[in-house]
Amino acid sequence: MLSYQLTDGRSGGSGFDGHTGIGWTLGLSGKVNLITGNIALSMARHADMYYHLHVMQYFKRMEVLGVEDFHGHS
Repeated sequence: MLSYQLTDGRSGGSGFDGHTGIGWTLGLSGKVNLITGNIALSMARHADMYYHLHVMQYFKRMEVLGVEDFHGHS
């Protein structure tokens, strides 16, 4: 869960429970929104502390589309 509080006292947050496949957001107005589909899948990846250890479980394939130079390095 990610939560935040603004200097004026308003707060909000978002989270993903890891079981139902549904994420949620709590807006500054106090309204709760349920998140499904690809956005919820993205929230699940962000909630996974060990995502970098099993990244290929989330994607069918990865391919390099190109290589560019950046500050003299490819």
